[in-house]
Amino acid sequence: MSPIRKSDDFRTTEINSWDEFIQEQLLEDMAEVDYTDLPDRGKPIKIWRTDVDPDKDLAFSRLKNAGVKPTWMELDQEIGQLTEQLWTLLERVEQQLRTDIERMNTASTDAEPPVTWRERWRGWFRQDYREESSSSPTVTSIAAYRERERRRFLEHAALLDKRIVEFHDSLPQGAQHLQRLRWLPARAERVFDDRIDLNGLWNTCDVQPETGDA
Repeated sequence: MSPIRKSDDFRTTEINSWDEFIQEQLLEDMAEVDYTDLPDRGKPIKIWRTDVDPDKDLAFSRLKNAGVKPTWMELDQEIGQLTEQLWTLLERVEQQLRTDIERMNTASTDAEPPVTWRERWRGWFRQDYREESSSSPTVTSIAAYRERERRRFLEHAALLDKRIVEFHDSLPQGAQHLQRLRWLPARAERVFDDRIDLNGLWNTCDVQPETGDA
């Protein structure tokens, strides 16, 4: 079966081979543009091997050597970056929660003098909310942080899944084996909840959660 070329206006044209098509395009361009001063002129073309159809390696090599990437290659690179950011976010949240739980445990074991309700009110009115409070974390603040970061994780996963769909749609014929696993909402929720389990974190930090704030 002869290769099919798709034009920008969505028309398809049957060609004998990609090599012949590219050669014809180069000859047409050379008739209009002076290519005598191009870098690497007269040197063998470096062939880049891909995971797609080997017959298209030459076409992809010409694009790569010219500093141009097909859409699916650009998306593949972006997906790799977004995936790394997603796992980094998960690692950061887990580490922060472990730190907060350990701080809460340390604060709860330190004996503090009793505080009257007048002193509590006076301290509340004098508190400067323009800066982050340096008080010890509580069960409520830890749970709120987890929920906030969970929403952020799901939003990032949704963006990643959107790029994966675009990547699948842009794959050339014969490259379906390059498709990636989708980041659907159910998968994103399961990954986050399995990794960021407060009960599990409290157990590993040897802290038992209380029913309310001190």
